[in-house]
Amino acid sequence: METMVEIRELKKQYGDHLVLEAVDLKIKKGEIVGLIGKNGSGKTTLMKMILGFTQKDQGDISFSSEMKKVGYLLDCKFFDYMNGYENLKVIHGYSSGKTKPEVLDKKIRQLLKFVDLAVDNKAVKGYSFGMKQRLGLALALMEDPDLLILDEPFVGLDPVGIESFIRLIKDLSKIEKKTILVSSHQLSEIEQICDRYVLIEKKTLIDVGKADQVKMKIITNGTVEQLNKIFESRIKIAEDGSIIITKDMEVLNFILENVYFHKLKVIDFEIENDGLTSLFYEEGKQ
Repeated sequence: METMVEIRELKKQYGDHLVLEAVDLKIKKGEIVGLIGKNGSGKTTLMKMILGFTQKDQGDISFSSEMKKVGYLLDCKFFDYMNGYENLKVIHGYSSGKTKPEVLDKKIRQLLKFVDLAVDNKAVKGYSFGMKQRLGLALALMEDPDLLILDEPFVGLDPVGIESFIRLIKDLSKIEKKTILVSSHQLSEIEQICDRYVLIEKKTLIDVGKADQVKMKIITNGTVEQLNKIFESRIKIAEDGSIIITKDMEVLNFILENVYFHKLKVIDFEIENDGLTSLFYEEGKQ
């Protein structure tokens, strides 16, 4: 799969305050990458450097020759006294303004339909926060970008708005084949849409892959000594005699076959998912 964006040894510093250092990242064509990190970790700064809004101090950001345009949802500003249709038309005029009127009209109507906004006379100042977010997404898509950068798209949305936005992002990836970089503090939403995640920690970027932190806890009627003898250190046995493994069906089958072969019984079985939240706890313990 072709690399659409490649970042190497990126550094950003404001005076004596180091924000990011030695940041490396590759974003493949068509994937959704989740950018996570604590408040002030540098997520928005990184996005602004990719967009060219903030100057980097060191490093390199390169783009595929296939990537012609970038769209973004980041600090969107609208003309409050205009409706959604007028905003898209006027802002497009500032950016290029070369589209034929009938083509532009059709495109704007299609985008407003895609983000579930009506073509009416309602001024943007009367929009809810969720409506403004969806209008921002429509604006980001106006130039048919190859790369889409979304900064905190779920902030301020109610549960219905979040569900709607998740559906839109999934459609952009699956149907429109867009490459997407999205940041959010709402980790449960990020987990629903992303192919993989990168974590900003200690001013640099860590690729944490596709978080699959599902753990299985197996409790048998065997003692610690019995279980250690059965598995001969191939499986770790906890002090309370339970067996905890990361989700792996081959390992699970191996454990169950040996438990039953030695005439023991499984008396309890638990599944838990630490998800992305565990990454923040792990960071705090370091």
